[in-house]
Amino acid sequence: MKRILTIALLLLALPCIALAKQAQQDFDAYSRPIDVPGVGPVQYYAQTDPLWENMYYEPNPTKTRRRFRDGGCGPTTAAMAIAKQLSPDDLPALLAHAKGSVKDYAFCSCSVNGDFCDERYRRTRYGTSDPRHREYSPASGEEFFQWLPVVFASYATGNNDHTYQLRLKDEDGTKIFLFNALADDYGLDYLGAKDWDTALAALRAGASVITTVKKGIFTDTSHYLFLAGADDEYLYIMDSDMRAQYRRDKNGYIEILEPGFFRVRLENVPNIHIYSFYIISRAQESTPGEGGA
Repeated sequence: MKRILTIALLLLALPCIALAKQAQQDFDAYSRPIDVPGVGPVQYYAQTDPLWENMYYEPNPTKTRRRFRDGGCGPTTAAMAIAKQLSPDDLPALLAHAKGSVKDYAFCSCSVNGDFCDERYRRTRYGTSDPRHREYSPASGEEFFQWLPVVFASYATGNNDHTYQLRLKDEDGTKIFLFNALADDYGLDYLGAKDWDTALAALRAGASVITTVKKGIFTDTSHYLFLAGADDEYLYIMDSDMRAQYRRDKNGYIEILEPGFFRVRLENVPNIHIYSFYIISRAQESTPGEGGA
C-alpha cells in the first residue's frame, strides 16, 4: 500500500516524466520499427495506440467528440511517410509552421490539440482541475518522433500558420491535402498519381507512398494505407488500424506478417482496390522546414 501511495504521489508531482515512461512502454508495444524486406527498419505508427487512441481529434470549434482511434488514419499514415524520409532531428522543423507566436504543438491527455481541451474549459469555467490530466509539448527530435501522429493531428485541426483546417467536421476523415502541406513545410517533394506503375517506381526508388482505399477489404467508408516497400514478388503495406486479420479478404490476397503489417503479391494489387497515390520523397536541394504551401 505504501508503495502504491508513493507511486501515486510521483505521478501527481511529475506528470511529464510519468507520461514519458508510459509513452515509451506503449510505443514499443504498438508504434514500433518494423523490418521491411528490401528496405530495412521502417517506423510503424498505430492510430489505436493507447497513448493517443482516446484523444479527441477535432477541429476547433466543434461540438462533436470523435476519438483519434476512429478517424486518425490520415495523420498516422502521414507520420509513417514523413518518418521514413527524415531523421528524428529533422522533425522539429515543423515548429516553424505552428500557429501563433508560441510555436508549439501542445496536446493533452484528452485532445490532440491543446486549444480544444476539456480540462482547460473546466478550469476556466468552474475553477477546478483534474490532477490526472496532463499536458505535453514535444520539442526535441526524439519527442517529435515518438508523438508524430499527434503532432500531425494537431496540425490538421488548425494548429498551423497557413489557416488550414484539414480535419473534416462532419465526417470521420482528414483532407488529402494534409500530405501535400506537410511535405511542403518539411521541404520534401510531393506528387499525386493515379497509376500504380508510377507509385511502384517511386516506392522502389525510396519514396514514401500513401494510398487510399474504398469500401471493401479494409474499410466500410474510405481509409489511408502506407506502402512501406516492394520487391520482385510482394507489395508490403502498413495499416495504421493495427489489425491481426481482415475478415473480408475472402480470396486470401492479404498475408499478415504481424499486426498492422502485411504483404500482397504484386499480381494481386489491382484486386485490393487501392487507388490514388500520394508520393513524398526527399527534394534534391532543400532543407527541412524551408518549404511553404
